[in-house]
Amino acid sequence: MTQGELAARSGVSKKTIGRIENGRSSMQIEQMYRIAAALGVTLGGLLEKAYELGG
Repeated sequence: MTQGELAARSGVSKKTIGRIENGRSSMQIEQMYRIAAALGVTLGGLLEKAYELGG
């Protein structure tokens, strides 16, 4: 999924997603919920994956 597709599905701007992906911004809780839903995972699943990847 591209940043643009994730932005469209989650309602989080593409610019913000790029910043999060590059470690220049932290996610707010509402953004976490939106991104998790757009990816079809739970918030816990999203956080677990981030932890596994060292983020």
